[in-house]
Amino acid sequence: MTKHNKTQETRLRRGWTVSETAVWCGVSLRTYQGCERGKLNVTIETWIRVARGLGVAVVDLLPILKVRPVVPTSTPKRTGTDSPIWKRRTSKTRGHAKE
Repeated sequence: MTKHNKTQETRLRRGWTVSETAVWCGVSLRTYQGCERGKLNVTIETWIRVARGLGVAVVDLLPILKVRPVVPTSTPKRTGTDSPIWKRRTSKTRGHAKE
């Protein structure tokens, strides 16, 4: 079981086999085994099916999905108004051909 995957732990708590759990979740045996082992690139739709089959939330199976606040480590600095990043385009600089 991978560090962030609680799928096997949840299944074992219920006393289900891998085959029974796959049936309850509505996925193939191979797909369910991939979820438990973390070997497949499983879509979020599949994780939702597995979570519903086990009767838990997706974030309970994959805590990595829990939202964590992002704290900036530094404040972005502006370089000044004459920097090319901050210059506003005008009709003269948009490549309009002069007539």
